[in-house]
Amino acid sequence: MKHTTFTLVVVTLATVAGGCHRGSRCAAGTPSKIEVRNGSGALTLAWKGDALCDGNLALVGTLETKKDTVTLRDPAGRLRLELVRESPTNARGSDRDGPHLRLYRDEHEARVLRADGVPLGSVAPQTAKGAIVYTPGSSALARSSLRDRDAVVTDLAGTALTYVTPASDFTGAGVFGIPNLDPAEQLAIYIYWSR
Repeated sequence: MKHTTFTLVVVTLATVAGGCHRGSRCAAGTPSKIEVRNGSGALTLAWKGDALCDGNLALVGTLETKKDTVTLRDPAGRLRLELVRESPTNARGSDRDGPHLRLYRDEHEARVLRADGVPLGSVAPQTAKGAIVYTPGSSALARSSLRDRDAVVTDLAGTALTYVTPASDFTGAGVFGIPNLDPAEQLAIYIYWSR
C-alpha cells in the first residue's frame, strides 16, 4: 500500500510539473533571428519570431520591434523593458514601474545609463571591425568584434565571453560586455542599436 501511495504521489507531481510548462516552450523548428551563445558556444538566448527563448527552448519572454521602439515582455505579457527613440542619438527605456534606462549612441560611443543618468557602461569603436567596452569609470573591460557573420565579445586577454549570430554591429554587440544588465535586456538593447 505504501509503495502504491508513493507511486501515485510521484506520478501526480510529475503530471503537475509537466503541466506548468505547457504553453511556455518555444517551437524547436522555428528559425532564430538572432542567437546569443556563451564563450563555450552553448545557446543562452534565441529570438524566434517574437518569442525569446533560453538555451532549453523555454519561453523567457517576447521581443517586438516597431519603427521607433523595441518592447521586451515577460512570458505572462508584462512589460520588462520598452526602448523608445527620443532623438537620433537618445532613447529612453521604461519597465512596468516607470523609467529604467537611457541609451545614447553616436559615431564615437554607445552608452547605457540608469534612468537617473548614472552610467552603467559604454562601447567605443576603435577599428573598422572592433570596439572596446568600458566600465562606468571609463576603464577598458572587454572587446567586441566581427568574425565572419557573428560578433564576439571577449575579455581583454582574448577569451570569448559571448557570441551574437548573425551580427553586423560590433559596437552594439558590446552591450553584452557591460556588467549588471539582464541578458534579455542586453539583447533588446542590441536589437534597438543594430536596426
